[in-house]
Amino acid sequence: MSFSSSTINIIMGIAVAAIMFQAVRIFRKHDTYRLRRILGFRVPGESGARRKLGRFYWKEGVFAGEITEVMSAEYAEKHRWLLSHTNQRRFVVFAATTWGLNLFGAFDFSWNLGFADSLFSWWSVLTVVAHLLVRQSVCALADAPTELIDERLTEARDSAFRSAYRLLGWIIPILGGFAFAAYDATDEALTLDQFVFGLFCFGFIFEGLPSMFIAWRGKAKELH
Repeated sequence: MSFSSSTINIIMGIAVAAIMFQAVRIFRKHDTYRLRRILGFRVPGESGARRKLGRFYWKEGVFAGEITEVMSAEYAEKHRWLLSHTNQRRFVVFAATTWGLNLFGAFDFSWNLGFADSLFSWWSVLTVVAHLLVRQSVCALADAPTELIDERLTEARDSAFRSAYRLLGWIIPILGGFAFAAYDATDEALTLDQFVFGLFCFGFIFEGLPSMFIAWRGKAKELH
């Protein structure tokens, strides 16, 4: 089973967006050896940098040093635009809007910015960008291991996850009902492109909702 050229295009678009995001992050964070860092080469004088990351938390997928850094006053000062509660709410609205635009791009309408006969479109790339903005703005709380934050913040994080998954419990049957109704009306078999598109949509909703609740409530800013 092979991927269509349009599906390959969207995968390449997502990869390019991720690389650009990483390049911008490195460029803002470091003043020296930026190109070497972007390409993943070793930086002179930083052979012990990996050891400074500290313990790795497998459940959260982060190093202790990463969380300590994003909790620091220096990080808050340098990324005030990212940690602003007003901007965080804008990121949430932006992300939710891109979900709708992503679905719009799957239909054969004018200005859908679609990739040939694929369900994916340029709006799908925008969905990735919006997700990264929301996620990065609250990563200090959303990704923080329980032992690195106090009980009040732990409850705020857990409350956001509970609210997100309750909402997800309504979203899944609604979207599933629409999908089954559409397939029943067209009497067509599920294609690989449709499966990948559905997985793409569900994945970003599943991963994005908890961070969106945290960002909307503004709890992450209490860490700084």
